Amino acid sequence: MLALLPALALATSDVLDVDAQNGPYFDIFPAVAAAQPGDVVRVAPGSYGFFGVFGKSLTVVASGGPGSVAVQGAIRIQALAADDRVLLSGISAEGASGSGDGGLIVADCTGSVRVQDGTFGSGETAAVAILRCDDVALDGVFATGGSLPIFGGRWGQPGLYVEDTALTLTGCDVRGGPTSAQTYTGASGVLARRSDLYVASSRAEGGQGGPDNWNFGTQICQPSGDGGPGVQVDTCNLRSLDNVFAGGLPGPPSDLCAVGVKGPDVLAGGSTVTDLPGLAPRFDLDDLVVGGAPVALTATGETQDVILIALGPAPGRTTVPAQIGDLLVGGSAGTIRRAFLGTGSVSTTLTAPPLPPLGIESLFLQTVHVRAGGLVFGPARTLTVLGSGW
Repeated sequence: MLALLPALALATSDVLDVDAQNGPYFDIFPAVAAAQPGDVVRVAPGSYGFFGVFGKSLTVVASGGPGSVAVQGAIRIQALAADDRVLLSGISAEGASGSGDGGLIVADCTGSVRVQDGTFGSGETAAVAILRCDDVALDGVFATGGSLPIFGGRWGQPGLYVEDTALTLTGCDVRGGPTSAQTYTGASGVLARRSDLYVASSRAEGGQGGPDNWNFGTQICQPSGDGGPGVQVDTCNLRSLDNVFAGGLPGPPSDLCAVGVKGPDVLAGGSTVTDLPGLAPRFDLDDLVVGGAPVALTATGETQDVILIALGPAPGRTTVPAQIGDLLVGGSAGTIRRAFLGTGSVSTTLTAPPLPPLGIESLFLQTVHVRAGGLVFGPARTLTVLGSGW
């Protein structure tokens, strides 16, 4: 069994427990507010109110795994400095109707943001909005846009809106919201402006267009709305590996009017779109374990892939020329460790590093697949290791 060696010196950090029934914190908001940089907020299964992480490093993780924690309202991650890092793992959120917020808003961050295994929705806007950020990665995220009230109907909004950001999407499913306003076009699954996007093993689907409009007085008929684009990029660099981009359906037909058209799979304005060859890697492992415990890991790729695992002391983003994807494990030169996992697809068990009582450590991992012609970087995952006593 391969041991995961500690990647960084142990910091003096704390674990703050949130449990809606038993406390000591009964909601996430006060725990996050009380947390010091580097702390872990561990959330028991249940339903909680909105919260935000502003200007500090923090891990917020669902102790019951993906889907066990539901936030009613928005999650905001904002104003991270270059050395700050935030992990959000296993937590889902639905933006409150009438608030103008989606489930997740990440804004004005030069530090690293990692979001794992969450479902996000919105009543009236984009489910996830990422604005002016240098290093954001979403893995295993499902997002469905809302619908904004307009002209007696509702106008679909994107599943994911991105602006002035470097973003990696792996294993995600993003849907544009449907439109019910007559003749209006459906929403984009992904709508991005002035951003660098690497998307792998994901699905982006546009929303359905609105119904037709028959005016009995004028006897004039307007066709139903077109479906929304699967992905719409404006002044972006989009690198795509092994994805499904699907335009939305046109609005529902009637016997009186013409039907709109299916939305484009990709709508690119002033952008570079590169379709990369091959299958995208996938990578899954536990996200919260006790020191010395086994860590189940599954890495999948093409049959002949030589699979390595990279382990570093911090998250980070480095574009490696002529290779596929980005290295999302950071650290100074010589600190990133690599180990051979196997060939093709691998399921194995690693050993988390033993920690002293009340120790805390975060390990940043990413698979690297060696193929004919170069390297393919798989998804990045973050593992939180706790010493006994927590």
